[in-house]
Amino acid sequence: MLDTPCTLSEENAHARLSEFCWPDGTIFCPRCRETAIYHLASGRKRCGGCGYTFHDFSGRWLNSAGLGSSQWLFFIHCFCQGRPLKEVAEALGRSYNVVYKAATVCRFAITAGSLDGAQIMGRQTGLSACLHKGKVQGLNHVQCQTPPVFGIIERRGMAFLDYLPYFTTEDILHFHRSFHLPASCHGNILVTGAYRRYSSLILCGSPDFPWYLITPEHGSRPAATPFCAFVLEQLKGYKGISPPRFPLYLKEIEFRYNHAPEQQEELLAKRLCGFVPDETDID
Repeated sequence: MLDTPCTLSEENAHARLSEFCWPDGTIFCPRCRETAIYHLASGRKRCGGCGYTFHDFSGRWLNSAGLGSSQWLFFIHCFCQGRPLKEVAEALGRSYNVVYKAATVCRFAITAGSLDGAQIMGRQTGLSACLHKGKVQGLNHVQCQTPPVFGIIERRGMAFLDYLPYFTTEDILHFHRSFHLPASCHGNILVTGAYRRYSSLILCGSPDFPWYLITPEHGSRPAATPFCAFVLEQLKGYKGISPPRFPLYLKEIEFRYNHAPEQQEELLAKRLCGFVPDETDID
């Protein structure tokens, strides 16, 4: 059995999340950033500059999944604990699709808040097409021109997955076959040995990826470093891994590896209370 859903009242849960939305107490318009704000009887707010009517969560990540504030706090706790989404849905009394959407929103917020989040959320990965009018849309029709490649950096127990936008699958195949770069396949995941400053390169191949070109005679099997082994183990728990979804999963795994569960909850809540970038503002 899961823990009982958040015992905070909806009002208190909303207040708790609102503190992350307005950390210094200054409320401003999500559209024009005007600070002359009028409070309406409905509980919403209206901008004195552009006239936009909004609430505390307008344009923010956590406004995309249809969960109330107390449900969000419970979901964040369960997500950071790695609880199965089916069980979380039952505990919340919500459909699986709703909690799956909440998990997707969490992954977007984690990715956008990472060091190379702005690059990853760009048009090259196709993820920018999922952001529209301050909300996260579905991933079903996302297409990326080439499977994104990441380099793994490990230092002093911390890890970073560096998005390499100009590195292609053809580059990896070239280094593997011409320069004996060790490489191995794990389902549709390709992992290499050390390359320059990276302990490994990793990508998720599409069905038409030439897997037959990854052969032992062109490089030995790469040794799994601690973080690389953690990534491969964590990826076993995901279903339907595809190139468009792969960056979201990797950045979630990076987040989990670098932060203890008790740290993750507050960090994730803060990221979910951040604003969703507009797709037109992403390169």
